[in-house]
Amino acid sequence: MKLLPVKILFFIILLNCRLFGQIIDIPDIRYVTINPLNNEITIAWDSSLTANIAFTRISYVLRDGFGRDMLDLHFNRDTSITFSLDTIPNSIIDTDSIDRPLGFSVSVYDINNNGKLALNSFHKTMYLKGSYLFCPERVELSWTPYTTGELAIKTIQNYTIYGINNNQLIPLKQVEGNINSYVFDAESIEAYKCFCIGVSFLGYDNKPCTSFSNKVCIEKKITDKPRYFAIDNLTVGDNDKLNLEFRYDTTSSFKKLHLYYFENPSQKFELLDSTSFTNLDDTINIVELNNLNSKQKYLFKLYLLNDCNEIIDSSNFGSNIVLTIQEKTAFDAFLEWNKYIGWNGEISRHEIYRSIDNDTFEKINSLSNNYFTYTDYLNLLAEDHNSFCYYIKTIQKPIQNEKEIWSKSNTFCINKTARVFVPNTIIPNSSIAENKIFKVYSTYLSSEGFRLVIFDQWGKLQFESTNPNDYWDATSNGKFVQEGTYIYHLEYSTTQGNIENKKGTVNVLFERN
Repeated sequence: MKLLPVKILFFIILLNCRLFGQIIDIPDIRYVTINPLNNEITIAWDSSLTANIAFTRISYVLRDGFGRDMLDLHFNRDTSITFSLDTIPNSIIDTDSIDRPLGFSVSVYDINNNGKLALNSFHKTMYLKGSYLFCPERVELSWTPYTTGELAIKTIQNYTIYGINNNQLIPLKQVEGNINSYVFDAESIEAYKCFCIGVSFLGYDNKPCTSFSNKVCIEKKITDKPRYFAIDNLTVGDNDKLNLEFRYDTTSSFKKLHLYYFENPSQKFELLDSTSFTNLDDTINIVELNNLNSKQKYLFKLYLLNDCNEIIDSSNFGSNIVLTIQEKTAFDAFLEWNKYIGWNGEISRHEIYRSIDNDTFEKINSLSNNYFTYTDYLNLLAEDHNSFCYYIKTIQKPIQNEKEIWSKSNTFCINKTARVFVPNTIIPNSSIAENKIFKVYSTYLSSEGFRLVIFDQWGKLQFESTNPNDYWDATSNGKFVQEGTYIYHLEYSTTQGNIENKKGTVNVLFERN
């Protein structure tokens, strides 16, 4: 087999290069870094080994395989570039891009515009975040790792955490290359407010490289207690559940409130609701206390907690008003209630409300602040009603221009027992009026469902009425009946709607002159 002459072989190689273009050697990025003092970015690379390079292209990499052309450099002479984000159009890199990791790639093109966009051979900066935490007070730093594309770096040797003071980087802590967060005790780094991360690694050719992250500055949280924080009242709602009403300064940085109660002064506080209150309002906040009995006395207090669940402030006391009623006679209701505890101002008055037979509540009296008992006399109501409900409304004197604050007690109801009395003897010609008639004396009966009938011993009807105010005067057909024993049947209805029956006898006697 004959070998081709050298001139012919050289011609074939040259022809292939012209037809198909030469193989382009992609530059190798050494590192990408941010200057944490001024946020300038530096990209360093090894120039391409390919001859006749017309320009070098720097691309901003959004993600693997996708990016935007950023700028071109003439020829193949440059091996680094430093720039500020402000010099790059927003259409390429957003001005807020410093708030995330930044990736870049370097490509080259020959004079025939042959080349390959090396978006997969990128280097991406670290992005540092920091926060000030409590319980205990500490500074937490976390960062994204320094990453590369296809031409991976050999080894991340370590990360160094720097404190920045007077434009000087002071090394504070070195951590292993597989660690991407660190927590400092706040007191140990009190002299530093700003930080950055440095990374040391071996490049593709085992040469050492260094890169820095962005700078992050951390301000210690200024915690301010609320300007006002008070329980306005404990009141009982329409559903007979206790409601706590309080005010809170929502501009305060503290938002965690816990409510405690105790049933007597010697008992230790118990946690009633351990969850934080949400959606606080500047004017009034209402919390329904479903698990408590409105007929039992309590003292309440709100506590303000920090993020460590440590109590840092507390409200005034608040208490509920409990009403009790005793029935000392058949015709009265003796009301008694406790004093409200916790208001800064004096009590103005106590208003007493009553409902009859489940009708609308109406105010029946108002007492001065030093009264805590009241007797309601029911004589005039006893004939037609037997169900009575009450509640107390205690009102505080307004302080300066503040609104009137009040607390409503529980509702207490009593049901009077129907009482019926009938005489067993009448004397039609007596000089005493009450002895002359047979009348049903009753209290707390309904005016409906009443029927009274009287028969003689042979069953003949002598008297009948459906009016509870009627009476029998011992006459029948306009004449006095004969002396003797008569039988009555009484049917009546209580105010609760129960039908009752009563049977008995009555003697009719006449006085002798």
